[in-house]
Amino acid sequence: MVKMNVSVSETSQLLSKAQQPFQLVYLSDNAARLRQSLTSFIEHYRADRVVVLCPERSAAEMRSLMDDLALEGVVLTDEQLIPGNSIPTDHSSRNFRLRRALYKTKELEPLFLSLDDDCVLLRKLPDDYFVCNGRIVARYSHNSLSNWKADGVHEPTSFDNSQWQTGELLTEQGYTDLGFSAHQAQLVEKKTVNEIYYSLAQFENFAGDEWSIYFNIALKIYPDLFVAKQTTTLFWPMRYAAWLPGWFEDEIWFENRYDEVYESGGIAQKSGIGPDTDWRHKVRFCKAGYATYHAQRLMNELSNGQIPMVDFGSEVTSSVNQLFGLPGIILKLNVDTNDGNEISAQYLITEGSKPVPETASLTQTVSNKRSLALKLPNEPGEYCLTIGGTKSSKIQPLSLPLFILPFPVGGNY
Repeated sequence: MVKMNVSVSETSQLLSKAQQPFQLVYLSDNAARLRQSLTSFIEHYRADRVVVLCPERSAAEMRSLMDDLALEGVVLTDEQLIPGNSIPTDHSSRNFRLRRALYKTKELEPLFLSLDDDCVLLRKLPDDYFVCNGRIVARYSHNSLSNWKADGVHEPTSFDNSQWQTGELLTEQGYTDLGFSAHQAQLVEKKTVNEIYYSLAQFENFAGDEWSIYFNIALKIYPDLFVAKQTTTLFWPMRYAAWLPGWFEDEIWFENRYDEVYESGGIAQKSGIGPDTDWRHKVRFCKAGYATYHAQRLMNELSNGQIPMVDFGSEVTSSVNQLFGLPGIILKLNVDTNDGNEISAQYLITEGSKPVPETASLTQTVSNKRSLALKLPNEPGEYCLTIGGTKSSKIQPLSLPLFILPFPVGGNY
């Protein structure tokens, strides 16, 4: 457990006297993307002060951007804070190491908003969004890092690994493991975050989730100074086939800006939505996509009385006797490999005796952390799903009835 020396009374006074707008503090390597973010905060938050940490090659362009937007800006470089060749190449390790260094610099104010350059503010925030009843509001988008799932189709990303490593670190030390990497601005108290990061100095190149480490530890040690609230950020995730949050909040304030969703053929562009479309239309679009996957999840959990699970032992077994899905989308099944090791798996969906072409399966690598991802048939009907190992394995396959129900799939997801 982390031992802290932060004065609760001093921090309470700091919060009670806090004046907005707070200073914005970014990691960025893309001036065009940063311009979109800053412009949104100038318009909806009256932002006037900013610190940007970027690679040396981008520094001149970032300073020019500050001048162009008439902001009181400071540009620091990665190479200034971490000299030599010691900046990690792994994305999560790099961000954690850079933020640890950045948060100690004199340029940062006692309270500041930390964010990435893909964070776009959609409208004016309530006055108590960041500080409510004398406590910093920490917003989370996932309820357990320890239960974070990648899929068997793609290799785990740096982000996937950071969720698992952070969840393990937090739970081993008795903290909650909420996922605070919510892709929106979060209020950081400088003294507390540096105490927490200093306590983890032994994890020099730890591929951690810097948001979740800070807030989970702070919530445990200073419950009178921090409060956690669940949140929704538009396009986080970009596609709900990637992972599905446990909720979609009624009030939306932020967008995680993926340029590709607005480009030709992108999921938003195909529905006539552009980057400057009114935020209410974007909310409806994302909510329709969420509703599709949430409906599929509920059908399986309610009809079976439990979350579907596939167990790979000497034979494939399942906790359920049937599965339900919606036309043309992805259904993910949690996996238990008994010993936790990875297993090569395949599936086949047939209608009668004929395989369904659009559901063709590649070999997937599944485990307790990596789900089996099923591409479902495009047409409603009754099908048969067979799950097994590869031909070289001796695992006996499992067959389950699969019912694809008619449903207006929303959001071009």
